[in-house]
Amino acid sequence: MCTRCRHDLDQSLMTEEVKEEFNVIFQWLYDVNLIHTPSIASSDSYHMLSQSLNNLVAEEKREHLKRFLEEVKCFNPIPSTNSFENLQPSSKKRFCRQSTNIFKSLLDMMSPHDNIDFVWHTIAENSKGTSSSNSALDKNLRLILTSLAEAYNNAQHWTVRRQILSIMANDLTFSMILVFIPGLTAYRFNMARHHAYFEGKGVVVSDTKNSTIRYDDYQLEHFIEFIVSPHICTDLPFGEKELHLSTGETLLIPSTIRNLAPQRIITQYYNYCKEHYGDTFHPLGRSSLFSILNECSASTRRSLQGLDSFSAEGSTAFDILFSIVDGLSIIGLTPSDAGELKRDLQNSRNYLKSDYKVHISSDSPVPDHCSAFALSDTVNKCWQQSCDHDHDKKYDRCELLKTALCKIRAFIEQYQTDAGLRDRLIYRVQQQVQYIEEWKAHLLRTVHQDQARIDILNDLDNETVMIQVDWAMKWLPVKYRESTANHFAKRGLSWHIAYVIRKQSSMSSTVCNSSPNSEEIGMKYSSNRQIFQHKIFCHVFDQCVQNAKTVTSILRHIFLRLQQTTPDFKYVHLRSDNAGCYHSAKALLSIETLFKETGIWIKSIDFCDPQSGKGPCDRIAAVIKCSIRRFINEKNNCTNAIEFLMAAEQTNGIEFYASEIPNPHMEKVEWKGVKQINNIKYSQGDTTSTKKTWW
Repeated sequence: MCTRCRHDLDQSLMTEEVKEEFNVIFQWLYDVNLIHTPSIASSDSYHMLSQSLNNLVAEEKREHLKRFLEEVKCFNPIPSTNSFENLQPSSKKRFCRQSTNIFKSLLDMMSPHDNIDFVWHTIAENSKGTSSSNSALDKNLRLILTSLAEAYNNAQHWTVRRQILSIMANDLTFSMILVFIPGLTAYRFNMARHHAYFEGKGVVVSDTKNSTIRYDDYQLEHFIEFIVSPHICTDLPFGEKELHLSTGETLLIPSTIRNLAPQRIITQYYNYCKEHYGDTFHPLGRSSLFSILNECSASTRRSLQGLDSFSAEGSTAFDILFSIVDGLSIIGLTPSDAGELKRDLQNSRNYLKSDYKVHISSDSPVPDHCSAFALSDTVNKCWQQSCDHDHDKKYDRCELLKTALCKIRAFIEQYQTDAGLRDRLIYRVQQQVQYIEEWKAHLLRTVHQDQARIDILNDLDNETVMIQVDWAMKWLPVKYRESTANHFAKRGLSWHIAYVIRKQSSMSSTVCNSSPNSEEIGMKYSSNRQIFQHKIFCHVFDQCVQNAKTVTSILRHIFLRLQQTTPDFKYVHLRSDNAGCYHSAKALLSIETLFKETGIWIKSIDFCDPQSGKGPCDRIAAVIKCSIRRFINEKNNCTNAIEFLMAAEQTNGIEFYASEIPNPHMEKVEWKGVKQINNIKYSQGDTTSTKKTWW
């Protein structure tokens, strides 16, 4: 106690009576002949002194309380006792009654406009409930912490202890946990908090390490074959990229457009492997697949104008539907309904862009996925094909689009009160629905028609080849140095590309046992791979008409050249886009003439769906264009067919021919409905089989 406090205490408490009492008590201290020995008496004296001081302090407080109550006009007696527990029951009741009166007087001052009895009763009930809940909580909390501490001590490994400690580390202090877990370090406490924050309380984290595994060639080839498939990549007729190998060699690769983002490609690839192989085939890891996509670079699809009009118009239709939903939200559509509609539309667009083409097959029980059912003509029975299965199932992602479009129409009817604007909006919605349905039908036809190419490649033999033909975009004459006068009003050079494919050899497939594994799947995949050879013919014209006669002349020349290099060559499967020079009566009826002149019989002609004819001819055209540009950059010109051949002759694997064909007047041949025919099979005789689509 400081000097000032002692002085204040002396003035307020040290009365004459107290001093006399102290003198009597401490008289023995002044006796020089007395030797002090600690005993019970001395402790009792100290206790008596302390009790006297406490009594004086309590009396002083009572005096202050009494004066305060008198000032506030409360003259109730102030009860006092040294031990409430030792009082008789009647005395306890009197003490409680007098104390209650004083407390109510104080509450009357604190809440003068309320019923004091009600306030007092509420306080008593609240105090009782809080006391009981705190007592139970403290008891339960101690029991829980004791159990967790016991589990912590019984754990043998630090990772398990960290998981247990993370359950309580974020909610309790280090000092409180230290009471139940003695010896706990601050480092382990902080690590447990870190685990709770980043992983979750008590979450088991796998500490297994993935070792580096060497991949097999068939795993790499399987993924590359997947990403170069038509529904992942679209070929471009211009541009090329360089691929630098570890040996220092540089490969020139034609540019392609990748229709999906890398994450979606990998997710779809894993789903594809799981559906077709189950647990018997183990694809490469996700990071390895990302590395492959990064090295096999391609352009990400952003704008499709000029490449695929169906996809461009269909995607634009979704954007217009988004704007219609935004307009409806202004005139009363709730934000929740608008958000749900936008999510459904976005999910539907993503489905058409990615997974829809994978689900198409000829034996699907879903009507939208069964190509044979969807492409059958509803009117003409000659263009119908019956399925051997029922179409009694629905796919939720296909139905999602239909539901969203119906909701948009219903909301327009509900919220648009102006009849003119309502009819206009409904017409716009119907127009966008038509574009989306055309996009969906285009995807269905594309996948179905591509099956013809796959079937032909699988059925090739030593006497049969497959030829894909296409006219490349006209080449505008270019000089190394060119004046403005020569830059305009140019006449382009026509050039035609024919891509010939034949099977080199085939190996018998390996039979797997009843429990196949990844290695056996790889052996089967490798053994079933068919090795093909290809040869490319490019015919360049200074001036020509791209009609059926020109195409027939080009095919005649190709057949004769193939006979010189491959004498056993007898049959051809022809595939092209829907250009009029191929898909015309004159070209389709010239099969017999070509056979008489060359001895080669065209067994079938297949046409791609419109806007989906990008293929190997476009890839080769891109390579040739890059070679010509390099030739021009070396201070050369490319203005005619001869210079074109000189510029492109450095491209390997291609035979170039500068050609000239007279174009006299041709008689027009009529074939009603020829544009509806996409697949034609010819038999040596008088039999011709025509189909709208391939099956």
